[in-house]
Amino acid sequence: MATSGPAIDVSHLTKVYGPTVALNDVTLSVGTGEVRGLLGPNGSGKSSLMKIIMGLTKPSYGSIQVLGYDVRASPMDIKKIVGYVPESPRLYEFLTATEYLDFIADVRGLPYEQKKERIARFVDALDLEGKQGDMISSYSQGMKQKVAIIGALLHRPRVLLMDEPLNGLDPKSARLVKELIHGFAKEGVSVVFSTHILEI
Repeated sequence: MATSGPAIDVSHLTKVYGPTVALNDVTLSVGTGEVRGLLGPNGSGKSSLMKIIMGLTKPSYGSIQVLGYDVRASPMDIKKIVGYVPESPRLYEFLTATEYLDFIADVRGLPYEQKKERIARFVDALDLEGKQGDMISSYSQGMKQKVAIIGALLHRPRVLLMDEPLNGLDPKSARLVKELIHGFAKEGVSVVFSTHILEI
C-alpha cells in the first residue's frame, strides 16, 4: 500500500499489563528514511512499543499504522514490510549462521540468487566472513546479535525496528551496525531503535 503520510504513525497509544501502565498516551510519527531513537531506563516501555508496532503485542488503546497499514487489521502485511531485531534474539543455535540465514531467506520467499547475494553482502558488511560456517551455539553474544540483524534485513524491509541493537557488540562491530543503519536510512528505510548509547 502506497502512502504519502509518515512511515510509522502511533496515535494516543496506551498499553496496560494488569495494574501496570507500560505506555500511556504515546503519540509518535516517523517519516520515510528517518532514524529515531527511543531512550529510557529498563522497564520504561521501549520494548513494548516496538512489539506493538510489529504487531506482536496488542495495544490497550490507540491506533498504529505502518506505511498505511493498520497494525491490528493487517498483521501479515506488517511482517512483510518490517524488519525486527528483538532485545534478546532467539536463534536456532544448532544451525550454522549460513544455514540459519538460508532458512530465514526461504521463509521470506527470496529467490536463490538474491538470497545468496544478500547473505554474502551482509555477512561481509558485519565482519562475519569466515565465521558463517560455524555453529551459532559457538558464537559470542555480539556475533549472535549480528546474525539476528542480518536475518531482519534479508527481505529489504521498508521499516526497521531494533531493540538494543548494540547489545554485546564491541566498538568496531557497533560502528559497522551504525553505518548499516544510516546506509539503509539513506535508501529510504525508516529506522526505530532503542539504546542506552546516545550517539548513533
